Amino acid sequence: MFRRLLDWWRKWEVTLDGIDDLEGERMAILEKRLARLEQEVALMHTVEQRNK
Repeated sequence: MFRRLLDWWRKWEVTLDGIDDLEGERMAILEKRLARLEQEVALMHTVEQRNK
């Protein structure tokens, strides 16, 4: 029984292998995009303050 459980778990391990890397890459891209957008918003606020 324990052997069958290990075999079943190994199938899931192979299936899920690499998913973390994809999510990590996606999160890194989103973090860069968010940082760029935050800079653009800060620049817009600066320009707005100068025009007052």
